Amino acid sequence: MAELQVDSIGKLINDVNMEDLRNAKEMDNLLKVLKEKKLNLLIEKEKIKVVICCSIKDEEIGAKIKEMLAMVDIKCFVAHDGSDMPEKVKKRIINELDEFNAFIPVLSDNFKNSDYCSQEVGVAYFKDLLIIPLSVDGTVPYGFISGFRSPPVNENNIPLGHIIKLIADYYPEANIKGKLINALKETNNFHHAEDMMKNLKPYFDKLCDEEVNTVIDISIENDQVRAANLCRTEYLPEFIEINRDKIEQDKLKAILEIIKEEDQLKN
Repeated sequence: MAELQVDSIGKLINDVNMEDLRNAKEMDNLLKVLKEKKLNLLIEKEKIKVVICCSIKDEEIGAKIKEMLAMVDIKCFVAHDGSDMPEKVKKRIINELDEFNAFIPVLSDNFKNSDYCSQEVGVAYFKDLLIIPLSVDGTVPYGFISGFRSPPVNENNIPLGHIIKLIADYYPEANIKGKLINALKETNNFHHAEDMMKNLKPYFDKLCDEEVNTVIDISIENDQVRAANLCRTEYLPEFIEINRDKIEQDKLKAILEIIKEEDQLKN
């Protein structure tokens, strides 16, 4: 039997006449299986795997990039040119690059002087991965990736918004909006709340009704979001202004009252 694609499964589910199948136990079970299969396929499509390539001298920055991307459910592997890495492991990493979606070279003089790092760039380019160069010391993209943009990066300044915007544009099925909303829900400090809202801002006018009301629910329930200074004074007011017609009235009233109360507490 040929593998059903997501769209075909969705059409089949939508075309089923539930009234006719009300007493058909076997067909009801089939429907449940198809729904589960569709969900699993959609979840699989949302998975993004990223290789972060850096010199061992810059591996702390590589680890920080990995940490930041993990907050939005993007899985990463940090590959460096350490002398303690067996040659066969280096070759395996290069050979397995086609299992990944994106490649982040952390450029520096150390990176440029590494045959291993430069080789990985070439392989990633020819495997047609999304390449997102970052620069530690002003080193510009060279060779196959010359002409690419390379924003500055250090341990205290990871351009997360730039990275996830490129991933979202290249892989729309990755559901970056949903990942950011989930990250906002899980936030437990003001800085993280502000960071997630900042990165969600480019999508304020692109959210569906359900996503808009989920953001409002999170802002009502999570005091780290609603009380964070930039969320309260900048991001939430702009979000509400853009999406006022999508917000359920009781939730709109509640969030406006909460913002007013938080402002009074701060003042």
